[in-house]
Amino acid sequence: MMLDIPPATLDEAQQEIERLRQENHLLRTVIDAVPSLIYVKDMNSRFVLANRMTLDHMNLPSETDIIGKGDIDFHEPSKAAQFRIEEESILFAGLQMLHHEQEVVNHSNAHPIWYSTSKVPLHDTDGKIIGLIGINHDITKRRQSEMELQQLKDDLEQRVLDRTT
Repeated sequence: MMLDIPPATLDEAQQEIERLRQENHLLRTVIDAVPSLIYVKDMNSRFVLANRMTLDHMNLPSETDIIGKGDIDFHEPSKAAQFRIEEESILFAGLQMLHHEQEVVNHSNAHPIWYSTSKVPLHDTDGKIIGLIGINHDITKRRQSEMELQQLKDDLEQRVLDRTT
């Protein structure tokens, strides 16, 4: 049985498919170009999208290596549990977590790294929460500078104390 679809309708549908394909390519290009980790998780905190920076941080060659997995697949259990607790308040209460500073392990070289993390609810077109969007920005250099400054300040205060006693 063949469907009788008018050529004009078929042409419009093909144009819409092409427009959506181009829009998807543009959005993918943008999120992969941003120098921060960008990811989307479902209501069970499983990854449904991850940009190139996220994959590099996790030392994964392809997005297929992260899709459907959760933090427990990549982090030690206590850290994964901490992330899950944070995410439950976003997923089930609709709260936002903005600019939360946290230390994690860089999977590609096992060094500690500091991120400023923001996570917000992801809503469907009806306003229902269907997951979360996360963005982690590397602040390791800033944190190292702050620690060095604090050490210098402590050393200077100790010198002043030593001289005055």
